[in-house]
Amino acid sequence: MNLSKNTTDGEFVEYTFDMATNPLWAGTVTGIRFDPHNKNGSFAVDYIRFIKDPNAKADTATTTTTTTTSSDPSKGNITDTLINGDAEDTTKIAFSSDNAITTIVEDPDKAGNHVYKIDSKKDGQNWLYARQDVKYVAGKTYIVEFDVKITGTNDGSKDVKEASINLNPVYADTPRNDHNSEVAKIGTASGWYHVKKEITINAASTDRSKDQFAIYANPTAEKLTVNYMLDNLKITAK
Repeated sequence: MNLSKNTTDGEFVEYTFDMATNPLWAGTVTGIRFDPHNKNGSFAVDYIRFIKDPNAKADTATTTTTTTTSSDPSKGNITDTLINGDAEDTTKIAFSSDNAITTIVEDPDKAGNHVYKIDSKKDGQNWLYARQDVKYVAGKTYIVEFDVKITGTNDGSKDVKEASINLNPVYADTPRNDHNSEVAKIGTASGWYHVKKEITINAASTDRSKDQFAIYANPTAEKLTVNYMLDNLKITAK
């Protein structure tokens, strides 16, 4: 949503946006981002608030979802294990994303089982991430396991021939802190796919402030973002 003015001449101006008109404002909203300007300058904000439309219809969807609070549960993780990796605590969405809507839903293939649903909230080509803060132990080797299922692309298509799923244990020892590796090439026809990967944290890495466990899907050859589901995520020290 764009503001209509480049300046307010030092005065407060109230803006009201009807988010129901924005097609990207869908599913479970887990955060908002406010970019006041893209040039040098100063600004002040008096308030940002949400007002429910009294005429809005109740959501009658049958899909089981749950919303996060303003604090990400993974931010309190100070261990080298994952929080709620099996998604069975439906009140705790422990994975976050800058460019995705992350929810917990019932597994469409197994009644009563819950999974993470990662859906793009942006148009075009994106590398769709799911992340959780962790605290690795330098020099330690871990076995990473998770189940992943491709569900479609951000243009609404349910048919993905092939997509690259990648594991990225993030920690400080390189300029970018990333340690990417492809762990699967699958499509929607693959269904649930089990990943098992061994990783070793650099023994020389002493800064634990950047540590994250991250999974992401590459865009398709058609430059579309790939949506997916995750379940049974775990890290086990070897």
